[in-house]
Amino acid sequence: MPDPCGAGHGHRHRNARRGAAMSAAPGRPKQARIAGVVEGTPVSAVDLVIVGAGPAGLAAGVAARELGLSVILLDDQEAPGGQIYRNIEDNLRRCTDAGLGADYLRGAGLVRRFRDCGAQYLARSMVWQVDADGSVYYSRMGRSHRLAAACVLLATGAMERPPLAPGWTLPGVMTVGAAQIMQKTAQALPAKDVWIAGCGPLALYYAASLARQGVRLAGFLDTAVPSNRRVAVRHWAGALRRAAYLAKGVGYLARLRLSSVPYFGGVTALEIQGEERVQAIRWKSRHGWQERPAQGVLLHEGVVPHTQLAQAIGCAHVWDEHQACFRPVVGTGGVTSIDRILVAGDCAGIGGARAAELQGRLAAGEAAARLGRLGATARVDWSADTERQLVREMAIRPFLDALYLPREEVRLPPDVQLVCRCESVTAGQVREAVRSGCRTVDGVKSQLRCGMGPCQGRVCGLPVAALVADERDIAPDAVGPLRLRPPIRPISLDELAHLAVASEG
Repeated sequence: MPDPCGAGHGHRHRNARRGAAMSAAPGRPKQARIAGVVEGTPVSAVDLVIVGAGPAGLAAGVAARELGLSVILLDDQEAPGGQIYRNIEDNLRRCTDAGLGADYLRGAGLVRRFRDCGAQYLARSMVWQVDADGSVYYSRMGRSHRLAAACVLLATGAMERPPLAPGWTLPGVMTVGAAQIMQKTAQALPAKDVWIAGCGPLALYYAASLARQGVRLAGFLDTAVPSNRRVAVRHWAGALRRAAYLAKGVGYLARLRLSSVPYFGGVTALEIQGEERVQAIRWKSRHGWQERPAQGVLLHEGVVPHTQLAQAIGCAHVWDEHQACFRPVVGTGGVTSIDRILVAGDCAGIGGARAAELQGRLAAGEAAARLGRLGATARVDWSADTERQLVREMAIRPFLDALYLPREEVRLPPDVQLVCRCESVTAGQVREAVRSGCRTVDGVKSQLRCGMGPCQGRVCGLPVAALVADERDIAPDAVGPLRLRPPIRPISLDELAHLAVASEG
């Protein structure tokens, strides 16, 4: 089974040995560079470089071409679509929706428009550094390259919140997102005695898609906090503006219940048990502790913005208390604190696929305005309808954010819980480091190495920052996220050397 950490944009440690890969070290200037590589490297210049081929990146590419910009889109997948529309073209060629229905098939039109728009698409391209001056470094087919962009749009999407629970690293445990990737790419479905444990729209959507295909899960453990409903109902008026979304959620739950899958609500604690692999799952609710046999467990505790690139560049970030995560500070059109860098889609804050498309279009308009291709008056006319649609699309978010705010055990795990898989660091070790004098996340990183493994803090960064803030009794904003240094993804020395050789040539 895939690594539970492997469901987001870029996680390559399974193919890169530590001894043969470059990884980050603690501490950095505001914009770090790799010495001897940045200067003098041959460059391809372009108006707009887009990182990520999900809804935001694809929509931005289409809109930017409409406005006359030259566009290169870098994607580490085999084909456009991002996570949500992954493998859509191949599945359509085989006349299947992979059991995911109309929401998945909707991506086919967007991918087709992008293919036809004239943007240059580079698949299997892993971006490992972006500079504030618009330089973009990526590896493709074993070689690294550099682009010089007038504007860079980060559209790296979302990643699953680290599904921290005792036993989460056992073989047989993976995230719902990783399981859905297998469904989209290989039509692989869960076998006997597989449980889903977690909460959020994706968990319900995936469970309903399995029921639609006749797959019977061993059970569904809903970890949504019951008291969250009292907060969510305050946002009911906004949610009703997107009544169709509410109806979908009710439909997913109804299909799950009608499929006779055992459903357990109000779950407050989880334990996954086993020696060499998963053997059982235990959970606690108002009925006390219960236990059942399990051969597989799919975890999901919602999604958070994938902000590694934005953090590494030095974009200002803020703690979003409604989504319990850090996100970039983003203005109209995806504007960030760094002039050439724009952000759109779920990496700017979770909003869903349709909102991401609209944000991508607005970011393309911002890039065109900066490059003098769209005047002030024309820009207002061009973006007005898109902005109205975006406001309407986002109206349901306060309701969903309140309803699915993760339980405290996920946000602030107990001492025994492993929070950094790469370096085997527990929550208790993080708390003890703070008590011994490490007052920042980077101090904890220096002492315990959390954030220095192959995932570069993608998994542990959020819980470590939350733990430091909680132990010091200050707001997470005052702590800030982990500081990252390039390369933010492990690359081989051969890939890095290719840039140096090209520079000398």
